Amino acid sequence: MANNYRYIGKDTPRKDARNIVTGRAQFLDDVSLPNMLIGKVLRSPLPHANIKSIDVSKAAALPGVHAVLTYKDVTDATWGIPVHMKLLDKKVRFVGDAVALVAADTAEIADEAVELIKVEYEPLQACYNVEEALQPGQPQLYDQYPNNVIPQITKLLQNVVKGDIEKGFAEADEIIEGTGFYECFPNPLPPEPPGVVAYWENPDKLVAYVACQSLGLNKYLAQPFFRMADTRFIATQCGGSYGTKNANMTPVGFAAELSKATRRPVKIYYTKEEHFAAFSIRLSCRINARVGIKKDGTVTAVAGDWLVNTGSGSEAAPMRLL
Repeated sequence: MANNYRYIGKDTPRKDARNIVTGRAQFLDDVSLPNMLIGKVLRSPLPHANIKSIDVSKAAALPGVHAVLTYKDVTDATWGIPVHMKLLDKKVRFVGDAVALVAADTAEIADEAVELIKVEYEPLQACYNVEEALQPGQPQLYDQYPNNVIPQITKLLQNVVKGDIEKGFAEADEIIEGTGFYECFPNPLPPEPPGVVAYWENPDKLVAYVACQSLGLNKYLAQPFFRMADTRFIATQCGGSYGTKNANMTPVGFAAELSKATRRPVKIYYTKEEHFAAFSIRLSCRINARVGIKKDGTVTAVAGDWLVNTGSGSEAAPMRLL
């Protein structure tokens, strides 16, 4: 029988293959715009603390520095799913959380300026796993979410029918109980770290180059953060994503705020250390479950608790399934 399929069983060359192997493909770090500045981030050395004071005077006076921003200087809009995170806050919630932003002529000058910023912290109690976070007396991360529980956002599974759990376990020949989990972990697999180049075409129109596989998600997340601004995202070559380049809204926000302050394009390009420590990726899960099963392999009942850990915050926090 002749193969009449358009694609099945046939070679399908990648449309971008020639550009990749010849070096013409444009990655984020290849983007260079006229008068572009380099942005850097001062990050917290503490897991949980209030910022008592920030002195940026020496950093701002350094030749080649065009802007130094703290939580007092940037928009106080919140974003994420659900909307809960600020770009910069007077509280830091993890080691590596952003404290201040710098834009300078070169990366070397920006790094030097970051070192000149003086911060006084008030250390707060920290919590390191999801079970502890749910216990009474644990540190409150976001005032709008008591007991550190994010409310139900939407129902993703609309046609699930819950049966009689106790009857199912009674019919089981074996009941297996245990815990399965995986933790929050950094994903260093993409050789290219996160980054963005952003500029404002006018006070109401932001343009951002992003190495991102989901420009639509970036557009969605940008709505509450940039409010009425028109946002245009341009995808550069994404390269390997491995599940980490769905959205890069945090560096987009950093570059956008620095660009607004300087009226020039700004590039934020994470180091590999920042990629490990400060990039929002996969959430951790811990499932405490009981499974009832018959000798013929029929599953009669499943019950348990599913805890999804966002850590101190996530661009896309979990949506409860049921």
